Amino acid sequence: MLTRKVVVLSSLVATLLAITILPSAQRTTYADGSPFPTPTGPYKLGTVIRDWTDPSRSEVIASNPSDKRELLVQFWYPADSAVATNGKLAPYMAASDTTLTNFESEISDSRGISLSLPRDQFAALTTHAVLNAPVANNAQVYPVLIFSPGFAASPDMYTVQVEELASHGYIVVTINYPYGSGVTAFPDGRVLLMPPGVSNSKSLLVWAQDQAFVINQLQAINSNDPDKLFTGRLDVNHIGAFGHSVGAGAVIKLCSTDNRVAACLSEDSPALGQLVTTPLTQPFFLIESENNAGANDPIYQTAKGKTYSAVFRGFEHDNFADFSLWPGIGPLAADPTALGKIDPARSFKILDTYAIAFFDKFLKGQTTTLLDGASTAYPEVQFQSRN
Repeated sequence: MLTRKVVVLSSLVATLLAITILPSAQRTTYADGSPFPTPTGPYKLGTVIRDWTDPSRSEVIASNPSDKRELLVQFWYPADSAVATNGKLAPYMAASDTTLTNFESEISDSRGISLSLPRDQFAALTTHAVLNAPVANNAQVYPVLIFSPGFAASPDMYTVQVEELASHGYIVVTINYPYGSGVTAFPDGRVLLMPPGVSNSKSLLVWAQDQAFVINQLQAINSNDPDKLFTGRLDVNHIGAFGHSVGAGAVIKLCSTDNRVAACLSEDSPALGQLVTTPLTQPFFLIESENNAGANDPIYQTAKGKTYSAVFRGFEHDNFADFSLWPGIGPLAADPTALGKIDPARSFKILDTYAIAFFDKFLKGQTTTLLDGASTAYPEVQFQSRN
């Protein structure tokens, strides 16, 4: 769930929340005609979708009690540059019409605002990643990052950050959680919606189990990928996890119980209270927007590994997603609880720079001074560290 308030997770309302808005005249259109920035890393990008079922767990939300837990995951990865230059780009949003209708309904229910997003424009939007491209041979293996979106949000709503990380030499695996990600569009044509009344705290616990299952699957396909794409290409000894909102809370829960995750980054998790009581031992970075600052201080203060905390001034809860760059969201411009005043391009620059520095340090062993203390280059960041 996307939320602005600092509240105990069990009391959160299951709605999508504040979206950053710029009038269309102020939004940037990039050189390729896209509203989304071109990734700045040295790698071209590939992407592929996998549909995985965990036979050991039942689907606790689906109406059929015999269903097993099924996940839709998407890989974003460094790709062979020749193929990625000429291949077919993946669409930005799967089942865009259904996804946008669901999103508009959430905004209407939670804010009383009528929003009509341009279906034709979203249907035409593409990512910067080529479908099914071969993995780049610049390195034998690449560290892996697992990403979890906010409650009622789908991973494609975070494409800007995901692509940026992948372009810097990571294989990023995003998880679409059926009955929690709002809309889940499987390759076989099934489209699942999140039913009313789904508990976000219960979902958080299920999502942490889902992430552990994804790690199991990553280890398996690294040994022998049935599609041969990722066999021997995943650095499963250097796995990081990050997420936003409830997805970030699920990441923290996973990291408190699974030492296969070597670095853990949270983007604006709501207060977790007693949902996480085991101190984290791996490197941990707690990033928060201004109105969420301090929500998870107990987790930060009890973490045993190298631990960082940053409040991003000028950010509100949904600066972490792509919404500020979406076409057609002008009707939300008058909403007093819209995202922070920070320029969208600047917000992604700050978020991506700190995330890359953190994962480069602890998954690639690279030296960085950005995490040594406050940075004059980023005065918006209120930074501290422990251990």
